[in-house]
Amino acid sequence: MSMEYVLERQLAVAYGYPSTTGSRPKFVVKAGSTAVKNGSPNVKRKNWLTDELVRKGILAPDPRNSSLWVFQQDHEFSNASAAVDVVNDGNLSAPQYWKNTTTGRSLKEDLAAIP
Repeated sequence: MSMEYVLERQLAVAYGYPSTTGSRPKFVVKAGSTAVKNGSPNVKRKNWLTDELVRKGILAPDPRNSSLWVFQQDHEFSNASAAVDVVNDGNLSAPQYWKNTTTGRSLKEDLAAIP
């Protein structure tokens, strides 16, 4: 699967792609993608994962917008949901929010179409 997907949440825009096959593939978010620093206080979040990425230098403050992080390099997550949790700074049903940049279909739809 060499399709690219985009996720837009608030001011954040992230690009990525599945890096393995299966119903819950690993998912790479590309360098230059942005992530929300402070999402809604009403949703669960994985602060530990964002904190770890900041410590490792994978996420850094976006010099263009103080409310965003920017990915300094490509980063592979265990699945698309973990990626969206960081980009959105809170839980979402990831496969339906990642949209194919060519077809506009969701990652969920594309995964369901694989025999």
